[in-house]
Amino acid sequence: MAFVIVQHLDPHHASRLSSLLGKVTAMPVSEVTETTTPKPNTVYVQPPNKCVMAKDGTLTLVQREERLNVGIDHFFESLAEECGSRAIGIVLSGTGSDGTAGLRAIKAAGGLTFAQNQQSAKFDAMPRSAIRAGFVDLVLTPREIAREIERVADHPYIRQPLGDPEEIEKAAYRQADDLGRIFLSLKKQMGVDFSAYKESTLIRRIQRRMTLHRVEKISQYARFLRDNKKEIEALFDDLLINVTRFFRDEALFRALKKRFLPALLKNKSKDRQPELRAWVPGCASGEEVYSLAICILETLGSGLSKMR
Repeated sequence: MAFVIVQHLDPHHASRLSSLLGKVTAMPVSEVTETTTPKPNTVYVQPPNKCVMAKDGTLTLVQREERLNVGIDHFFESLAEECGSRAIGIVLSGTGSDGTAGLRAIKAAGGLTFAQNQQSAKFDAMPRSAIRAGFVDLVLTPREIAREIERVADHPYIRQPLGDPEEIEKAAYRQADDLGRIFLSLKKQMGVDFSAYKESTLIRRIQRRMTLHRVEKISQYARFLRDNKKEIEALFDDLLINVTRFFRDEALFRALKKRFLPALLKNKSKDRQPELRAWVPGCASGEEVYSLAICILETLGSGLSKMR
């Protein structure tokens, strides 16, 4: 497991973090360069005035441009996309709300999320924001987080490669009775039947909860769930977590804007009173709706006033 530390740094001053960390850990510590391939048991530190991104098995640097420093969110979101369920995000002491959206992305991808508890944080705004948003699995002191990371690092859920859908479906078939018991517990308490949901997704979400509770067999988790109302609620929330962001599927929105909307609007222009209606079902917190609206408005341009 590699460790990446992203801070809020003054863009005009060099960071001493590498040398400071090197004095208190036996692991190698180095600053991320333009393209760095992470190695296990190594600590990587973000340089000043740069944002770190995880991409194609490497850590890369991009120039920090925006005034609002949300480099932690950017890194977490790229990590979620790159590593999926193997991503682990930790928000420690800091001001502002940076990290909250990033933890949401990691949790949505099936990864694990931690935050420093407010009692041990010198500046508790960042962890408090993430905790209140509901995107944190465990709230602990830094020392307790370290112990928990050491434990989960050896759990099969973290160690195994990202699942082959066919293998996951075979596993689901072998564990059908245990899954049925889990579905029954969910339906009994929450009133929702998950038995028709995509099994590969369900299993990954269930395994995520198993990791947090130090359970390795799904049969054990089914028994644990049966008499644990809080865990049933937590699993329910995990299964229904919103996975959304602006222009989430970039290729789709590009095609929509360049090909489909112009053709559609061209046909509409022949109508006496042109009208265009868009329907976005299951829109979570609304990012897809706004993304579609932006595409339509930009495509219409000056023709907006003619459209109903």
